[in-house]
Amino acid sequence: MVTIRPMEPGDEPRVRELTSICHPEYPAHPVGWYFAHPTLVAETDLMRWDQPSEPIVGYASFSIDHTGQTMSMDDSGVDPAHRGQGIGAALMSERIRIGQELGVKTWLGLGLTLHPAMGKLLQRFGFHACQHVPTIHGAGVVHVRSEAPHVQ
Repeated sequence: MVTIRPMEPGDEPRVRELTSICHPEYPAHPVGWYFAHPTLVAETDLMRWDQPSEPIVGYASFSIDHTGQTMSMDDSGVDPAHRGQGIGAALMSERIRIGQELGVKTWLGLGLTLHPAMGKLLQRFGFHACQHVPTIHGAGVVHVRSEAPHVQ
């Protein structure tokens, strides 16, 4: 079973580790970055016999603009040993649910060509590709979702 919850101070080392595993091309975020950007963690009780026992298997952060109308899907990652189990989708669903609860009208996500699974996940949740952009991490596509009527 997967549980999604807000990140706690003791979770930061594992989230930083997951960031370096999932995004080796990213420079490390400064200590405390994940608390400046609300971050969710995914825990699972489904441990694999061939993997070290670590309950936090994914994370996702977000930020909301000063108007309260737009949420940016910031950083996210799922441990490679736990991909394909719906963890990324559960984290996305929870970010959208939080946005709806807060009155967000527009969600923005960036799918890097380096990580095509993110673009597919965004599209699965009703995001539409709207603009190709260069980033410091390579080419990407900005995806937009407006007025989410239903969380998948």
